[in-house]
Amino acid sequence: MIHETLPRMVAWGLLQQQQGQQQYSLVPLPQAVTNMTTYWQRMQQPAAEEDSRSGTLAELVTMAVTVGKKPAKVAAKKKAQVFTIDCAKPVEDKIMEIASFEKFLADKIKVDGKAGVLGDVVKVSRDKTKVTVTSESHMSKRYLKYLTKKYLKKHNVRDWLRVIAHNKDRATYELRYFNIADNEAEDEE
Repeated sequence: MIHETLPRMVAWGLLQQQQGQQQYSLVPLPQAVTNMTTYWQRMQQPAAEEDSRSGTLAELVTMAVTVGKKPAKVAAKKKAQVFTIDCAKPVEDKIMEIASFEKFLADKIKVDGKAGVLGDVVKVSRDKTKVTVTSESHMSKRYLKYLTKKYLKKHNVRDWLRVIAHNKDRATYELRYFNIADNEAEDEE
């Protein structure tokens, strides 16, 4: 019976027994700070030990108030964001140098509003044809696309190359040539 009326009583406030009488009065919820595990331990014991679970209605209500509270979340370690820019075709054709692109990104990426001060938060590395940017803090993939376009414009190859998001991998951009042959075929028709 107590368990049926308990949610209604908790919703209106904590009921407290007054000096052994059967009258109850409302008490503000912040005064009801008790140990949640004690309540659950007492309620989970077998029915044979019914007498040890007994308590005043006020005790049961005060313990039940804290049961609904969620435990504090423990801050989980953030995963590092890894972005890749695949420059295979332009590097093979020797239109651009991967080392200069890596240096450009390291100089231009802003961390806390300051460019070139990457610290331990952002790391820029390169392979033969790929540049990888690893960020411990939040970084937008779109920001890397913006910087890549800026690099292409600076080196006057923006007219031939475009930056495309890779179909399968969401954290990868790819540099491709514009399809000039298709445009010429349309012009001839």
